[in-house]
Amino acid sequence: MGRRGFAFPPHFKQVLFIFSQVFFLLGLFSFLPPASAQGTNTIGTCQTETLGREFITSYMDECGNSSQFEVQITGYFAFTSVSVSISNYMGNGAKFEKKIIVNRGEIQWVRVPESVGIKGSTKFPNVVLVKADKDISVVSVSNKHMNPETTVLYPVSSLGKEHYIVTPSTQSLDSYPEFSVMTYEDRNSVEVHVKGKLHYLTQVYSTGNKLEIKLRAFQGYQFQGIGDLSGTRIVSEKPVAVLVGQVCFCNNTKCNHVFEQLLPVCSWGTTYIIPPLPWQKVNETVYITASQSTTVLYQLGEQPETVTLAGGSVLQRPVKPSIPVSISANVSIQVMFYSVGTAVPNSSHAFLMNVPDVASYCRMYYLNAQEGFENFALMVANASETGTIILDNQPRRDVVWNRVPGTDFVWGMRPLGPAISSHAVEHPSSPFALLSVGTATMDSYGIPGSCRKNVTFKCQTETLQIKEQLEKCKEVFLQGSNSEFCSFMNSTLVNLESMCAQDRAVSLQEVARSFGSFLNSSILSAGGNKNKGDVASAVTLLLQSVELAALTAALKSPENRTQNMTTEPMAIETLLIRAAGPCGKGFTLRAQEETMDIQCDTVTRAPTEDILAVAFISYSTLDSIIDKRFLNEGGLTADEKLRNFHLNSKVVSGAVGNGRLMNISKPVNFTLRHRQEKKEEEETRCVHWKLIAGKGTWAEDGCTVHETNSSYTICHCDHLSSFALLMGINGVKGRKHLLGLDVTFQCQTETPQIKEQLKRCKGVFLQGNNSEFCSFVNSTLVSLETMCAEDRAVSLQEVARPFGSFLNSSILSASGKESKGEVASAVTFLLQSVELAALMAALTSPKNTIQTVTTESMAIETLLIPAANCCDEAFTLRAQNETMDIHCDTVTRASTEDSVAVAFISYSTLDSIIDKRFLNEGDLKADEKLRNCHLNSRVVSGAVGNGRLMNISKPVNFTLCHRQTKKEEEETLCVYWKFIAGKGTWAEDGCAVLHTNSTHTICRCDHLSSFALLMGHTGEEESYPLKIVTYMGLTFSLLCLFLAILTFLLCRSIWNVSTSLHLQLCLCLFLANLLFLTAVKRTSIRVVCAVVAGFLHYLFLACFSWMFLEGLHLFLTVRNLKVVNYTSASRFKKRFMYPFGYGFPALVVAISAAVNHKGYGTSTHCWLTLERGFHWSFLGPVCAIILINLTFFLATLWILRDKLSSLNEDVSTLKDTRLLTFKAIAQLFILGCTWSLGLFQIGSAKMVMAYLFTIVNSLQGAFIFLVHCLLNRQVREEYRRWIKGTRKPSPTIQTGSVSMSTVTTSTKMVSWGEPSTSSP
Repeated sequence: MGRRGFAFPPHFKQVLFIFSQVFFLLGLFSFLPPASAQGTNTIGTCQTETLGREFITSYMDECGNSSQFEVQITGYFAFTSVSVSISNYMGNGAKFEKKIIVNRGEIQWVRVPESVGIKGSTKFPNVVLVKADKDISVVSVSNKHMNPETTVLYPVSSLGKEHYIVTPSTQSLDSYPEFSVMTYEDRNSVEVHVKGKLHYLTQVYSTGNKLEIKLRAFQGYQFQGIGDLSGTRIVSEKPVAVLVGQVCFCNNTKCNHVFEQLLPVCSWGTTYIIPPLPWQKVNETVYITASQSTTVLYQLGEQPETVTLAGGSVLQRPVKPSIPVSISANVSIQVMFYSVGTAVPNSSHAFLMNVPDVASYCRMYYLNAQEGFENFALMVANASETGTIILDNQPRRDVVWNRVPGTDFVWGMRPLGPAISSHAVEHPSSPFALLSVGTATMDSYGIPGSCRKNVTFKCQTETLQIKEQLEKCKEVFLQGSNSEFCSFMNSTLVNLESMCAQDRAVSLQEVARSFGSFLNSSILSAGGNKNKGDVASAVTLLLQSVELAALTAALKSPENRTQNMTTEPMAIETLLIRAAGPCGKGFTLRAQEETMDIQCDTVTRAPTEDILAVAFISYSTLDSIIDKRFLNEGGLTADEKLRNFHLNSKVVSGAVGNGRLMNISKPVNFTLRHRQEKKEEEETRCVHWKLIAGKGTWAEDGCTVHETNSSYTICHCDHLSSFALLMGINGVKGRKHLLGLDVTFQCQTETPQIKEQLKRCKGVFLQGNNSEFCSFVNSTLVSLETMCAEDRAVSLQEVARPFGSFLNSSILSASGKESKGEVASAVTFLLQSVELAALMAALTSPKNTIQTVTTESMAIETLLIPAANCCDEAFTLRAQNETMDIHCDTVTRASTEDSVAVAFISYSTLDSIIDKRFLNEGDLKADEKLRNCHLNSRVVSGAVGNGRLMNISKPVNFTLCHRQTKKEEEETLCVYWKFIAGKGTWAEDGCAVLHTNSTHTICRCDHLSSFALLMGHTGEEESYPLKIVTYMGLTFSLLCLFLAILTFLLCRSIWNVSTSLHLQLCLCLFLANLLFLTAVKRTSIRVVCAVVAGFLHYLFLACFSWMFLEGLHLFLTVRNLKVVNYTSASRFKKRFMYPFGYGFPALVVAISAAVNHKGYGTSTHCWLTLERGFHWSFLGPVCAIILINLTFFLATLWILRDKLSSLNEDVSTLKDTRLLTFKAIAQLFILGCTWSLGLFQIGSAKMVMAYLFTIVNSLQGAFIFLVHCLLNRQVREEYRRWIKGTRKPSPTIQTGSVSMSTVTTSTKMVSWGEPSTSSP
């Protein structure tokens, strides 16, 4: 398995899957065992695991002189201590031993000395030994530049006594197969039954020979063969580890080393499925080994093949691209997959991989995507169970599953991206297979899934908040230091991991007893600010561990629907619910005197299991540990007041499914008893425990007081966590605003974007200064706070009137860069205030379900919906001519009140205030185009519940009328108002145009905000002078081409190969230019435009094909100047030039149309689209022909230079030297070389190059007529005869016409573009 810096997937859980009843082609093959026999090992009883605590390996001989050897260790438990050592090693006079600590999900690399590598056939004393105090998995890496290789190591507990060697074949003469045998801590006797030829000591042993080797503890022997050693049998007295490989594999790539650890015979299976590699281009290989005589059914796609295999023999079969393979036998067999690699340009290295049999499939895996690789998860599952495979806690329903013919299985592939990332893949009830594979340039890897069968992965407490503390403790343990906090964490995690073992049931009594004792730990009673961080981290870990243990205990006792337990430190109640059951009610869980009311819908949405668990825990003494001293760093809404509060309830926790849910569909109610009777003047806050950046705090976001009295309080929370009550004397009536104003908690406009401006204005007022902007903000807030008074109803008319007057404020009409920020801030403040006021007006008038108001400055419509009304319909709100369509589910999720308000506002003049000048700082996708756009609609706003929703369950549609009729060439964008870092801008992310016409546009957006339409011309404006130059040049060229065509057809005296080439070029160029002039802009009918684009594509390619033939003919003619007879060359050209000249462009167009027929025609021109690089179907051949013709031209000049230098002095005195020079340069234009100017239309010289390109190439026809007609002496003579009315043919004998110089043997005259005459 070739790879570079490979990291073995962490938490690989239980390997692969099959029902024991499945077998292939039932009834057709009598050799298959009965269903009950399938999925069992018929030879041995050992089970292969990839997780263990002791591993051994060695590093075999490989190509090259320098290697880097590593072991990569993946942890599955916190604080796992690992030791890597080498037996009998004394490098530099010292032993080698490296100790590390690895946490769950971590991967650590340990490099071993290069001298541990083995050379030749020899006995070796240096065995690499890896030991750990908890289960780990290990990958052995032999890493050399451009030659990496890895193998999964199997633990000592999975080693066996019988193995069969498989060595992949290679075409390289420098390579040879090899294998090594290693024993563990006891002496061992090993027999090698040779098949093939191998070296041992100084002799060569062949098929039928038997070698007997005695090994001491931690010793091994490396054998190297002369030929293939596949089928060699290894039998040992005690278990051994066996590695096989090829020293240097060179079939398709640069030579690289391949090796793999073999599975013992006792762990083989009877049924295997091999999915194809995602990047596979060539046939790969599979090796099938039998220890007994058997009949093997090998099915490649739809083609079954039955092969009788003798014991000890190895069958080699192909694995073709995109075709799965199924293999079955009536006794156990070994199957190894061999990727032979692919050659450049998409090269990948070879690798060898054990294929897991279906009996070893399991339900849960973890894998790692590797950095720099294109990573994939290959899965094999039962066809009826694919819908519930879960990747990273999300059911994957987008995987395309493909049938494995002849079986009940399907295979699928899931790309994982190129970055390093861990992924969990699982199935709640059915085993399946997982292979982790990846490819990169000159590299690839493949590893079978690794499965944990004794611990569930769902017991994970390494949240982001805890990981930093785990890393700190890891360093403490590595240094051998003692830490009370780290000891507490280690004990807690060990306790949790023990309870989460899958083969062990856990009771609630055990959960409460063991974790309850931790509440008396001295670390939790530590005082002082220095220890607060440790206390907070320890409490957070303990809370999460108790929740996970309680959920696990509930799931392991499915017969007990409800369980409860009360001890001195805590009380727990759990509930089991079937996921498929009815879901229209709520459940109440009780722990001591506290209760939790949770909706069924919240529970069933949490996990993906068939049975779902809910847990509620009440802690008796925890509120005295994380008390009010943890308020100083809190994120409370009213932090200045609440620092004087005290905790006045037990701490309770709620958990569902796999743990806490931070976002739930319906709020949860917690009823908490007061420790002390609530006084009348006291205020109550519902708070939850929060750990951020190592600091613990009580915060109230997401929780509100639903009901309270002197003895209990009901808290309404939108997430699950740990909760308590804060109480204290409320010394201030209402909440003081930054500007000194009272405001209720429901009307808050201090978003993060606004707070900076408020802080600035606070400083302005404190200094006694005057600011128009700050006065505007203060007036807006006063209006809003007046309307939000809890004892006062507000009408929509009252909302529209005062806020409408603010739209005429001078601050909004300010201009200049300095005031743009203030305008943006003021507008943002105003928009949010109007939304909140409109929502408040709707909520304070519950009798009016629908309210509307229209004024000169704005129109508002509100809608009131009962929160309990779980509906599946959409509502339409209208303001002036604009509408908003919003789904009921979006509305009812927005608030925790009994009734939910929706508001839709349309502003009459706001689009003229925040106009296109706010585009310069925008983050629009097509900002270069949109700077020329203008706002062409009213600004509208949508709000639900307590304000805007930036993430909504279903998109909202806005229908906006155009201020001005949309022109056909204009493009429309839906944009929303965005305020970031004091700058306002129009942005389009999250919004798309659903439909548009000349009068209105429908926008679909995935959030609520303020929206408008941007319109304008797309792309750069077409240059009118350039357009005139194009039309004039092409018209003149058409005339010249027409005259040239008539000349070549009617002037018989110049008919030859050159004239035929000129004629075909002129015909193609004439038709192409004519079609371009008349039809390139006819885009109104899509099909017609596509046809025109296809013809233009063909005609211009045909032009370049004939230009290529012109250049080829020119070069061949000049090269053969010394040859008098051109007959054979001419026949060759005539025979092939027409099929090539017209066939090659037809082939290119046909392939292009077949690959992407939608690439013909754009919205502005009937030409090739730029999307998906389709224009390269024209540019590619054109660039190639230009380069070839340029090469022909330079080579021709060089040949003629030598010829001219050998002529007599008469040539140097030719009077037409300038004319010859002009004709030579003109060939560049005729051969199409000047089309390369189009590639340089970039940067500052773009327009200059555009003019140059247009002028030169629009006159190509004129150049052809000038050079081949007007400047040709014989053609001029024909013109004179025609003018004089003479039709007498010319006596001149045409012997050769070339496009460049023709040097005749009799006169030594050189004539560019003219036929030459030779004297008889």
